Amino acid sequence: VNNLKLIQLGLTFFNEQGNLPTCKTDSTEDSCIWQFNFREFDIEHDRQSPESIQFLRNAGIDFNKFKEEGVDINKFGQLFMLSGVVLNDSVRWVTFDSKYDFGYLIKALTGRNLPETRDEFFQLM
Repeated sequence: VNNLKLIQLGLTFFNEQGNLPTCKTDSTEDSCIWQFNFREFDIEHDRQSPESIQFLRNAGIDFNKFKEEGVDINKFGQLFMLSGVVLNDSVRWVTFDSKYDFGYLIKALTGRNLPETRDEFFQLM
């Protein structure tokens, strides 16, 4: 995780009854999810997994567009920390196939590499 850069982060929020928040678009109101595409990853120079890159390309990811129009991960980390979602005991995190997700998220929120030990990592969690 320390040697790689976060490309995307998807977040979905729901209340205790499982209801998603709604967003009004034009004349309709739909459930909301958020997908953040970060600008820091450089397809030409950054370390990467060829299989992951191909998977993302097949899903329609435009790495050049991310680099030009993507979210600054440091700014995201600052704003997300201030959002009230992080460090909130009433928030429960549900993940799917999240082997590395919390590592990437902690790295984004702190702006630093992950701790050297497992105990230090879990103290941040």
